Amino acid sequence: MLRTEKEAIVSNIQSVLERSAIALCVDYRGLNVNEIMEFRKKIKGAGGQAVVLKNKLLYYAFTRAFNSESDEIGSQEQRFVDILNGPTMLVVGDEDPIAPTKVIVEQAKQLEALEIKGGFLDGEFITDSRIDQLSKLPGREEVLGQLLRTLMAPATNLARLVNEPASQLARVVRTYGDQLSA
Repeated sequence: MLRTEKEAIVSNIQSVLERSAIALCVDYRGLNVNEIMEFRKKIKGAGGQAVVLKNKLLYYAFTRAFNSESDEIGSQEQRFVDILNGPTMLVVGDEDPIAPTKVIVEQAKQLEALEIKGGFLDGEFITDSRIDQLSKLPGREEVLGQLLRTLMAPATNLARLVNEPASQLARVVRTYGDQLSA
């Protein structure tokens, strides 16, 4: 691979990392091609992206994305860099950090060869146990649905309250009409 190609890849991954809500690394050693393709498809369906690249290129992209002013990296970033050994697949989520996390944890349970190495969320290194905890949280769509139900509850109750006197009157009239006809 030419140096210019490597620089283009690093630049592309750097921009992906900068706009991503979450970046996770998994070890895919032991998976066959079909399992990897299915994993990538599920990640894409969850609004994420899965990319396999050389650890050195990922290292350069990561240090550029999070440390543009200096070549030194902090302890949180160093923990992320430390997991870059062996085959690494980078999984990023743009909007919802929970959805790709759920897919990774689910797939790691189904595919024993898939190992969660760790990741980076909002400037903080997260371990595989923390990723497992994140996967149990409701996703963006679930939270929006809960919020909508909460916002709609007072309006629904108000509509029911406003309609109740008319309903009671209709029941009284119907009962009175039934009594007259009997």
